Amino acid sequence: RVHGDFSLFLMAIHVYTGRYRAAGISAASMTAALERSIPTLPRFSLHRSESGSGANAFEVRGAFRTRLGWVDQWELELVDEPSGCVIYGFSTSTNVCCGWCPMCCLRCCAGVPFDDMGQNQRHLEDALDSTGIACVREYGARDDDKDAARVGATASTPLIG
Repeated sequence: RVHGDFSLFLMAIHVYTGRYRAAGISAASMTAALERSIPTLPRFSLHRSESGSGANAFEVRGAFRTRLGWVDQWELELVDEPSGCVIYGFSTSTNVCCGWCPMCCLRCCAGVPFDDMGQNQRHLEDALDSTGIACVREYGARDDDKDAARVGATASTPLIG
């Protein structure tokens, strides 16, 4: 049991899950804004953007490459609500290294845990900020529980950042 708890802790130090709200804009308009702005950001790449599970839901996915060549993946799910667009974000450090640094390769092969130092949260918020559309963070946690951003968060949930 202790090993399982420790493994969950290690995973949580390089993952970020958040929920954001953009008032007065549709999910389709916000998706279009992200598709235009993300390719202009340094070290960001947009892998795909597609319709999500519902008629008014969209998914945008991509990656961020750090200065040393590490790859972080992020995804945004955008859903229409009466007040505007709700954005569920998830970002994780993949532990895929640059390949040119011997210490990086050793760390990858050994599975050595690391702390992302808040970088995954910054990836999501930089992507959203790049649109120029005001987005308010309603929930944020360093964990991989995507459902918590949907149902478990309340106005009194503490935010990270």
